[in-house]
Amino acid sequence: MKIFSIEIVNLNCTGIVLGSVTPKGNIGVVVDDFSFSVYERIGCAIFSTCNGLVHIYQHAPGTKGGFGGSKIQLRIKEPSVVFPKIQATRLHTFHGDLWDGWEADKKVSEHLGTSLFNIGVKKLRDRNSCYRSVKATAKFMDVVGKAVVLGSPYQGDFSAELNEVSA
Repeated sequence: MKIFSIEIVNLNCTGIVLGSVTPKGNIGVVVDDFSFSVYERIGCAIFSTCNGLVHIYQHAPGTKGGFGGSKIQLRIKEPSVVFPKIQATRLHTFHGDLWDGWEADKKVSEHLGTSLFNIGVKKLRDRNSCYRSVKATAKFMDVVGKAVVLGSPYQGDFSAELNEVSA
């Protein structure tokens, strides 16, 4: 993943978006590509990672109002039914029982062993899209911090250290 631009918005005051307060200094990052295709489950948390970005849902079975009760399909990694030592992915469908919750954020942060920060991310070629809300790991924020220097911008491929290494 290559970072193309970083936008820091709302620097002078606390804002309001959809009736919720937005803090000063929200960060929006434009990257060439990112994908959250395979998710993992830890307790109530369902999450996926992509080069320092993390997307998290909190599963609350029996509820119906999450994300407006919309139908969300996720590929979740779990043990195979026939061979339990082998990991497989299954497509699960959720109807309003997925939420954006702090309990899931905390579990994923502990599991990954890093702090998580709220940022917005969008793809370079998505001209009409808005920033998608995700979490960023401390390593990703360190890379972004190297690029955001007031007064003297740094030019170059500062995102090279984010590339994941396959196991």
